Amino acid sequence: MKKKLRRNEDLLMMSGWGAILMALFPVVDIIITVFLRPKDYEAEILRAGVGLEFKVFIFVFILGIMVVRLIFFVLAGRAAIGVSKREKKSALCLVFSFILLFATVFSVYLDVYGFGSYSSDISEAVVYLILDVMTLFIILEMLVSLCRIRSLRKKLNMEY
Repeated sequence: MKKKLRRNEDLLMMSGWGAILMALFPVVDIIITVFLRPKDYEAEILRAGVGLEFKVFIFVFILGIMVVRLIFFVLAGRAAIGVSKREKKSALCLVFSFILLFATVFSVYLDVYGFGSYSSDISEAVVYLILDVMTLFIILEMLVSLCRIRSLRKKLNMEY
């Protein structure tokens, strides 16, 4: 029984690190798009026919959403790592994981729904869909490991 507990704690720690690493990709992607490929970013804005003020607003808004997303993923990942090391209680990790699960399912739905709108570059849509599905699997693994750890700790009468 203790071997199962250690294995699930290791799985929870790996999925916590996976959640943190998966949160970094969209931030890096936005930075690459805006700073290293500014012509692509400007082409998207010019196609929409908006001015510089709106361009700055869109950039700040998207960056704000990415920062909030990053904070949620980092908090969930750190909570999972803390639970796996027996340093934190599992309730916080459970709450953040369920919030991320719903957000990721919604993101996968938007990827599938908007799949036909990518007329020029279908490979970008496929990459985002694959990343969202991988993120969904990581969060599901985090939730399954967390539930198993909670039940095993109750069976072993542990207070963590």
